[in-house]
Amino acid sequence: MAFLYDVIHDKYTRRHRLEFINQQFEYLMGIGFDDGLGRYKLSVDEAEADKISNVWAGRKFDKEYWLKLAATELDKADKKLPNGP
Repeated sequence: MAFLYDVIHDKYTRRHRLEFINQQFEYLMGIGFDDGLGRYKLSVDEAEADKISNVWAGRKFDKEYWLKLAATELDKADKKLPNGP
């Protein structure tokens, strides 16, 4: 089964986020910046992320990899916006 992601711009927060979707383009979970924490975080807890990843990708969710990717790629995308954070 397919487990895909895309970088999405949220016009309300003026930040980009990663959204994980299945092959029917249904939202599964995401990673976005949490202003209160000052860092990126998953939209679900780690156990739920593992469960989703096991069902759709056949393996455990690599939280560290995806958070590192989000910090790099989403920051880069945000800085390209004229009124970004």
